Amino acid sequence: MIFLPIKARVLLGLYLLIVATLAVGIHIQMTNAGVRYPQWFDQPIWVPLSLFILQNMGILWLSERIKEWRTSLSFIGQWAVLFIMMAALQELFIRLPLTAGYTVDKQFLYLWVSNYLPELLLTLVTTGVINVISRTLMLNNKVIAILVVIIFTVLSLFFIQPAFQDITQPLMPYLTSPDSAGVLEVPYPWQVDVIASLTFIEPVIASFFVCYLIYLNHYSGLKKLMLQTILALLILTESGVTFVFYLYYSSIESYVDRILSVSQFTLEWVFIGVAVSAAIVYLQTLFRLPECATRLFLLVRKALYRKLLRHRPGSNLESVLNNYRWTGGQIRPTIKS
Repeated sequence: MIFLPIKARVLLGLYLLIVATLAVGIHIQMTNAGVRYPQWFDQPIWVPLSLFILQNMGILWLSERIKEWRTSLSFIGQWAVLFIMMAALQELFIRLPLTAGYTVDKQFLYLWVSNYLPELLLTLVTTGVINVISRTLMLNNKVIAILVVIIFTVLSLFFIQPAFQDITQPLMPYLTSPDSAGVLEVPYPWQVDVIASLTFIEPVIASFFVCYLIYLNHYSGLKKLMLQTILALLILTESGVTFVFYLYYSSIESYVDRILSVSQFTLEWVFIGVAVSAAIVYLQTLFRLPECATRLFLLVRKALYRKLLRHRPGSNLESVLNNYRWTGGQIRPTIKS
């Protein structure tokens, strides 16, 4: 499936763009229907710590899958793939800076430096450290590796993350701050919906690759692939555990409203998991199975020839077998000019 024809790549890109539009449409339509944006009240420190630990465990798992996918990758290469995937899943490259920046007086650079640059730096360091753990400790003692990830997560939350936020603060005076009059409010104009929908292809592409790595590791049917992909996405984006914690730490009084409020984002990842899994299986069936069938046909033809030739020396069976080939998923006569 890696070597897709150009036409297949274009169609896959269009499919992923449609998936991105539909996924973000879940959130947009629920918001337009009156579903409230998630609102938290003060939560204990162990809540974000738990989210971060679980996410980093997911990153460790993802690092292992990348290592299995390309054993020849250097440390820098594996780190780069891991960082790009995690930053894309968290929408830190394109979607959040553009979408949120448009709603805040179109001060894209100001919002990126203040909100998303610290997150991007934290993701860079986190993926680098976990990549080191994956390439060293995971080879000898997985329990030790997990404990080191937990210790690093605690240090990261309390020391590294605040440090990155402080680093970006000296840049703020050189940037134009947004005017409060230019800050948009819900419901947003159609331009925001278009930007949000088109740029959501960023995490969708990353999700597709996550699903592909799961497929390569162990494929046992479409349903299981969907469940595994959804679980992986909910862990890597923190959406799964966030859904659970939000039911207890939301400032919205009604439990039904709480569920609707947080599910507008959780359902996005569920939908993406289903959509990319279906695409992976379809592409593998379309482009890989005929190739396997061709090899199988050639092996069977060769084995039959050798076996029957032993029983009938001098037979012209070889010429008979050579008159057939595998084309379009069927055994067809060879056309000779």
